[in-house]
Amino acid sequence: TIQKAEDIDEVLLSIITTARTYEEAIEEATDLRDKKMGAFELDFSQGIDLDAFSKVVSSGKGNMNLWLVETETRDNDTFKRFKGVDLHTWDRVS
Repeated sequence: TIQKAEDIDEVLLSIITTARTYEEAIEEATDLRDKKMGAFELDFSQGIDLDAFSKVVSSGKGNMNLWLVETETRDNDTFKRFKGVDLHTWDRVS
């Protein structure tokens, strides 16, 4: 988005409006992540580094656009379960 402002008040108002919009989106995503349910399963055809995967999805970064939290670990860290939000659709996944 490109904005043009004539004075500092317009610049500050634009910054505040953008910040509020992002804050509302984060609150909505957090609410979806924590309260709604949806089934989703990833079965990788090749081995992956589950710790690295956990770090990527816990921050909502990466091409998968998943914002997840780890909920369970089993079998000496060879199986992990997550829940969170699909940032493509804002659907709740677990």
